[in-house]
Amino acid sequence: MLLLPGKRSTRLIATLRFQNAISGFVPSLLGRNFATREGNLSKFVDAAYTVEIGRVRTLFWVPDVITDPHAIHPNAHPVVAGDEVYVKRYDKNGSEVKLVVMGPSENRGRVIITSFLTDISDLGNYIKEAAIWTKK
Repeated sequence: MLLLPGKRSTRLIATLRFQNAISGFVPSLLGRNFATREGNLSKFVDAAYTVEIGRVRTLFWVPDVITDPHAIHPNAHPVVAGDEVYVKRYDKNGSEVKLVVMGPSENRGRVIITSFLTDISDLGNYIKEAAIWTKK
């Protein structure tokens, strides 16, 4: 939450109210349901969203990949922004490699952009060959 002194906070509140009004008005013209914000209370329309169960099931691996990766490579993913990819190999059925894409944040140091499982044969699509760091 931003806290601005004096009259600037008033302009910010007015701007946010306008933005909230437009973000609810335009989708309603299009006949779509989205999450909307009314005043200080949020109203979430869950029918507009889906959950990717495969991604949810892999979230518990993220701390392990970040704290104990086998390697860290520059990002070569064609779509995902981020500068580093943490790579951890697993001996599991199906996907053998867990990737966590990290990127810089202005006020939080490093942040997780995304994470996913992939096969070792597809690894070259997401990382550059020269590792920044490898586990010894």
